[in-house]
Amino acid sequence: MTDLPNGHVRVTWIARTLNEPNEPDPKYPDGRHFDIARGAVNACAVAVPYPAAGEGLWLLECRDCGTKALVTANGAADDPRSIKLACKWGV
Repeated sequence: MTDLPNGHVRVTWIARTLNEPNEPDPKYPDGRHFDIARGAVNACAVAVPYPAAGEGLWLLECRDCGTKALVTANGAADDPRSIKLACKWGV
């Protein structure tokens, strides 16, 4: 696992072999900006290294409100560049 400094959101890379990785989505040749905030007004966008180091998961943990999320990546062109998380406290 690798922890990255990223403000109040802790970003950890967890290397894992995934089940049969999908082919990269040609609609995203320069990566994706994942919005998993579900329309929340109070949210944080966190940059992650692109492309990922290989197959695995990004674990994001907000040090302020405790929100946690896992996002898969496989070292391909359509890997996430940033991930937007909702704030549990709405602040």
